[in-house]
Amino acid sequence: MIKEDPVLVNSRRVSEMLGCSIQAVHNWHLYGLLPVPIVIGNRLFWRKSELLEWIDAGCPKRAEWKKTKQNYQLNKAPQKVS
Repeated sequence: MIKEDPVLVNSRRVSEMLGCSIQAVHNWHLYGLLPVPIVIGNRLFWRKSELLEWIDAGCPKRAEWKKTKQNYQLNKAPQKVS
């Protein structure tokens, strides 16, 4: 059986991606340093694709990421070939 890569990642997986503690992930979330998470029940999840884009953009603070995310995603879109 092939295990698919998750679309959403929890705090533990984020900490593994960033090489930090789970507590650091929670603190960075509270300080507005990570992208906005998705809340399901009382648990936090992040879109893995957005985290990878955020890392590729240099890990900007949440407010800056919100402003630049759309432009960043447009620039990464495949270009049409004539």
